Amino acid sequence: NNNPVLLTAVTHIAPGATVTVDPGTNFYAHEFARLIVEGTLNLNGTLANPITLTSNEVHPLNQTWGGLVVTNTGRANITHAKFRYSSPAISCLPDSHTTITDSLIEVGSLGLFTASRTCSIANSTIQNVRDGITAIGVEPQISHTIITAQQNHVRSFQVAPN
Repeated sequence: NNNPVLLTAVTHIAPGATVTVDPGTNFYAHEFARLIVEGTLNLNGTLANPITLTSNEVHPLNQTWGGLVVTNTGRANITHAKFRYSSPAISCLPDSHTTITDSLIEVGSLGLFTASRTCSIANSTIQNVRDGITAIGVEPQISHTIITAQQNHVRSFQVAPN
């Protein structure tokens, strides 16, 4: 009901808390803003009314914001969302649970960062980014997703055992 939503700083969804965002909600983020999910975030957009998360900055050098970070206690369910000017747009930290479907990630240096075995993206598009997906220590879970990146579509790094 408070549309649009302005993110002016690092904002946390606490462990145990659940935030559900309605279709058509628009988030505008300050260049130093980031949304950290330690609880549960449900972005429930629709094809006709996607949820948009973008920069509120006018000057191109200030438009990049910190995106969505899902921590080891966090869970994010993302459907029909548009992430713009965030880098990385979505970060799945180890042991987090993130499902991204029917979404768009565009304009930034990195679309999706994952170090979680339970981070997946399906039926989505990542475009106009330097790197599409970077995975550390896990095989990225990608299906029916178009990635158009300037340098690397998918980069996967394995972690050496100690």
